[in-house]
Amino acid sequence: MTTPPHFKLAEFEFVGTSWRSLGAPTLARFAAFLGITPLMSPVVYKARRGVAPNLVQLGEAIGFDDPSLVSLLVYHRRRLMLRLLPILGLYLLIFVFVMFVLAFAFVFLPDVIPLMGTGPGAAISSIFWYILGFLGFTVGLKIVSIIVDRYFADSLFVYTIISLNLQLSQDDCLQNPGRKVEVLHRMHHLARNAQLLSLRFFSRDSDSQAWVRKHFNHLARYIRERERWVIAPRQSTLADLRRDFYGLAETFVAGQYGEFSWIPEQQPEQMFLTWRQRLIGGGPRLLGLLLPLAILLLFIWRRSYFEPLGLTPNVVGLMLIAWLLLALDSVLKLGIVAGLVSLAKGIKDLK
Repeated sequence: MTTPPHFKLAEFEFVGTSWRSLGAPTLARFAAFLGITPLMSPVVYKARRGVAPNLVQLGEAIGFDDPSLVSLLVYHRRRLMLRLLPILGLYLLIFVFVMFVLAFAFVFLPDVIPLMGTGPGAAISSIFWYILGFLGFTVGLKIVSIIVDRYFADSLFVYTIISLNLQLSQDDCLQNPGRKVEVLHRMHHLARNAQLLSLRFFSRDSDSQAWVRKHFNHLARYIRERERWVIAPRQSTLADLRRDFYGLAETFVAGQYGEFSWIPEQQPEQMFLTWRQRLIGGGPRLLGLLLPLAILLLFIWRRSYFEPLGLTPNVVGLMLIAWLLLALDSVLKLGIVAGLVSLAKGIKDLK
């Protein structure tokens, strides 16, 4: 099998498993864990000391050299450059906030976080607090990435699907384990950005927005179905993937989202909920989020109320922080706990 004839890759070389920086694959995996789309080019120039091409040049490399498509690629390239400022600024803000909270607790609540203590109990407690700090930082990054990327979902989708087409042009991308993992990472980000398109193009009409959400959710399922093809390929899989994703790239670069078709599901007539019914339905989730926060604040200012329980301040603090993080993960559907449970099941299956 050869590279698709419309691809123009003579001046490029592929990177990824051959990246000189050992941190690059690790960064890609960490970004996949956080749900962040990294703008990592799959190719670099041969004659320019590994300089990565921009989005317009990536598009031209797969044959998107029509003036109308080039103008759209220029538009998306500018938007991706604008994305860097808010997302990096908010990431820095999240990091500073987490560090401030930990520093405040270390200084003003030394019995809750016994950093300077001795013995195995203090060491284990400190480790737990560092883990909770990391989880808090991770939750913050996931929330920020969703808030920012919803406004750039169309441009992120275009960048990701063009990069995916370039990766699929390698004949061994489904045989080489390292390259197969890179393809799966790229498809994971593509499915995520497909779902964010329903937030980028939002309708105030509830029925229309329900259709928009279904439309892009079906697109995400279409992509995730092909993830299974990559994991367990057949002889014709690579040709099928090239055909499907190149056609999808042509459609979505041009913004013709309606060209992707799906069969509407037969569902019973939807019942419209009143504001009281919505409040009753969402009340338990909101209570589960606010209750640990309220108890934690009460514990900080009126610690004497908890003394009859016979628990040390350190244990109470750990329990409330863990509860709060679990509630955030559940309400916002961040998938952190689900990922850890999936990892634990995978380890159990190895036994």
